Amino acid sequence: APEAMNFAWEAWQAAKAQAVPEGFVLVPRVATKQMVNAGYEAHDGFFTNGQVQDVYQAMIEAQE
Repeated sequence: APEAMNFAWEAWQAAKAQAVPEGFVLVPRVATKQMVNAGYEAHDGFFTNGQVQDVYQAMIEAQE
């Protein structure tokens, strides 16, 4: 029924809004290859890809 679908959609939207507070983003626990490459390129290769991953992991662990 359309009413049930609307209710489910609204409930999902409300849960999603609560799960990620404003000013925050949802990120994976382990950085993706694309994320690591972006971090590497942001510093003109100053860090190795492994070091970028280590920094990302430290940041995630600090928030847990």
